[in-house]
Amino acid sequence: TTAIENSYYNKTMQIDNQLIQLDNVSIQISLPENLGFNFSDSGNNYEFANGTLIMNITALPVGITEITFSAELNQLGGSCSQDFECASNYCFQNVCSLTFDASETQDTEQNAQQPPLPLGQNQLPDATQTNSTPEIELQANNESNGVEFAVGGEIEPGLATVNVLDNGVPASGTVSIMDPDGRTFYRMLSNGAFDFFFDREGRWRIQFGNATKEITVVRKAKPAAPEAVKLGKTASSITALEIGKQNPFPYYLLAIPLAGASIYGYRKAKRRVKVDRNIKGGIVEIKVKNNLGPLKNMRVIQLAPEGSTGDYSQEPLKKETVTGDLLEWKFQNFARGKEKALKFYYSGSELQKPVEVKVETEKGEKKTFYSGGWL
Repeated sequence: TTAIENSYYNKTMQIDNQLIQLDNVSIQISLPENLGFNFSDSGNNYEFANGTLIMNITALPVGITEITFSAELNQLGGSCSQDFECASNYCFQNVCSLTFDASETQDTEQNAQQPPLPLGQNQLPDATQTNSTPEIELQANNESNGVEFAVGGEIEPGLATVNVLDNGVPASGTVSIMDPDGRTFYRMLSNGAFDFFFDREGRWRIQFGNATKEITVVRKAKPAAPEAVKLGKTASSITALEIGKQNPFPYYLLAIPLAGASIYGYRKAKRRVKVDRNIKGGIVEIKVKNNLGPLKNMRVIQLAPEGSTGDYSQEPLKKETVTGDLLEWKFQNFARGKEKALKFYYSGSELQKPVEVKVETEKGEKKTFYSGGWL
């Protein structure tokens, strides 16, 4: 279990030993790599790298052993990759940054560390407008005091960059973002822009000073999956048959085993479940293609670091484990020739564990496939 209390991150694991006392037991658990855990106090040998702790316990007694890993949250200016690693609960460009409590005023003049000028004067003449990714079309609006928001009236869920212009130039200060449930978030403008992850569908409201902009976050229909390309004859089988025609003896005998091998390889390649995974621009796409036959009770499983995923194209069952978050999608039936596509946001660069796909055939035979090729 994970809890954040009194500016501390606490993660507790329980080990239930129902055998006898065990010696030299190795455990593995996923922990935020940017927090300052003190593992040496345990007296056990350990190795901590890339958010994974491997610890050797000298003696594990019979019964339930509870181990808690605790670290103080990072203060302003500390390194981070997730909001929960910061005492301010706001990680901006891998640095713990200033945010506000929802009880505080939304007036940008409340920012004591970087007080902006009054609205209409908070301009940066020498600043250049940043190009946002994905591209966001500037919409014509009638906001007050010459403030414009570079964001479409309807966008898809995910990470977006919003530019705020004050009388035609990039603005400075703080903006507030209210989600469909009424929760308010705050972001500091950098060169007149801020990044935000719009994680749910519905109506959102962005406010800067007295100017507001309402947008609708909606997931658009996904395009139909392309049809599979059929395999053709192999060069080896054609060559063997041609040789057989030109010289009936003894070369025509080669045509039989070569053609048989070609047919066998073709059928073997077809009768599989192919699992592909692609990570690009913070988006993970998983594709599962069924060339095996009618399947049932399919499970698509992906293990990811704790708190690193979101914005799912299809909501998975999510379970916290000692090695990270276990994501699982279940499908009751999966017809032959069909393809499943799943997408979600990922804050890291690569995933160490492959995608695991478990299926059951019509005859009740259970099979497991992994990303990275035909297995």
